Amino acid sequence: MGRRVEGTVADGSGRRSLDIGHQRGEDLTVNVEHIRARLREGFRPFAIVTSSGNKYPVPHPEFIFLTQRTVIVADQRGYTVNLAPLHVVGIEDIRARHNGRSGRRPKR
Repeated sequence: MGRRVEGTVADGSGRRSLDIGHQRGEDLTVNVEHIRARLREGFRPFAIVTSSGNKYPVPHPEFIFLTQRTVIVADQRGYTVNLAPLHVVGIEDIRARHNGRSGRRPKR
């Protein structure tokens, strides 16, 4: 088993498990609070992983909206998906996408 980090389990895969056996009434809040904490840590792109195995990328903080009972993730086209925090089982680091520019300047 991986190391425990603030109520989550880091298993070495870059993914943190949010399934931390609290009482039923606290489960929703804990999942949302872990996501909020991730957003406050100095943003790094991540994906929300659900119990069905689906991954929803969050490339920028403006792509996610959190309430006590809902996690809303938008895609690049503006379409959204509403997720129940109970089904959020992990957060996975993803690589930052660049806007297609290389780091080099064009030759003159």
